[in-house]
Amino acid sequence: MHVESIQNELVNTYEDLILERDELECECDALEVLYQKEFGQEVINLFKEEVECIKLKKIITILQTKINKGEKVTSLEIDNKIAAEMNYYQQLINQKIEHLEGCNAAKKISDSEAREVKKLYREIAKVIHPDSGVQIIDNDLEIKNIWDKAYISYRKNDLKGIREASVLLNKLLKNIDKTLLIKCYDRDITELIEELNDEISDIKNNIPYTYSEWIHNEKEIAKKHEENLKTFDSYKDYKIRLNDMIDLLKKEAIKNE
Repeated sequence: MHVESIQNELVNTYEDLILERDELECECDALEVLYQKEFGQEVINLFKEEVECIKLKKIITILQTKINKGEKVTSLEIDNKIAAEMNYYQQLINQKIEHLEGCNAAKKISDSEAREVKKLYREIAKVIHPDSGVQIIDNDLEIKNIWDKAYISYRKNDLKGIREASVLLNKLLKNIDKTLLIKCYDRDITELIEELNDEISDIKNNIPYTYSEWIHNEKEIAKKHEENLKTFDSYKDYKIRLNDMIDLLKKEAIKNE
């Protein structure tokens, strides 16, 4: 086979893999939305219980350290120490709440609209996807803005946005010299293909893509809810034991005064 023909085949393979990777990422977005809508509040509640246990364990550590040193400790001192350390966990809780709110606000579109979004994205990506090695000597900023709009719209299933990006790209392409559209790669194409295959494999073997194995199964969903409830109850029991330990340490601290 001619060298140029082999190279063209490799380029086509690479570009197909780029689109496959992007489609998988878009599918992951949809799966994450499904998961959050079904389990998001439970996840937040479980994390709050876990954080509360972390807080109680820190209090125990402070009390035990003071007792071992024979030093007094006040409730105000404990509160001040804990407040500073727990601020990080509160930020994580806020992030989880914000993420859930974003997923709950995500738009649901029809199958026909989803197909159009995918079709338009593929058409745009074939021309200006930054990973495809495309270089446009002029209009670089305009192309970048169109690409950003297309990619964000694709990930959000925003049909209106991706239609606008398609119109803007077609208008731009009418007004530029097609010879300015250049594709070049700064590394060997086979290395790029190997990296993309690894990326795709990584996506398929990790959350949220692995949700696809059970997220549409009612029995599996019910099982997950049950597991979450059991975990929540176990945190509640653990909190009781931790609070009992704190009471004992406080009594010991008073006894040693």
